Amino acid sequence: MRECIAEHGAFIEIHVATPLEVCEARDRKGLYEKARKGIIPEFTGISDPYGAPEYPEIRLDTTDPSSVEAAQEIFLYLVSEGYLDGGGRAENRFQCAEDRSEGGNSPRDRGP
Repeated sequence: MRECIAEHGAFIEIHVATPLEVCEARDRKGLYEKARKGIIPEFTGISDPYGAPEYPEIRLDTTDPSSVEAAQEIFLYLVSEGYLDGGGRAENRFQCAEDRSEGGNSPRDRGP
């Protein structure tokens, strides 16, 4: 997958590695329960195998951190790797292929 996407721009794999028990406890719609009863077939992690990515750029276990803290970890990665400047604006290396073909005239490049 990485190779297919990377040719069009940046690809950053983020693995949300939250344990299955935590996902089930947070499931407000009861999908995991239905999957365990066989009502929903081929449910990833229950009746369908799940293969965790081997080398994601970011691996987040959201058991304890808040969604804001998880988002901050992703933001800090993007800044440290040069995808965003400190103000959250995209750098040129994060442009879409369409933007590059137009000479970088996307709204992201023009600033606020």
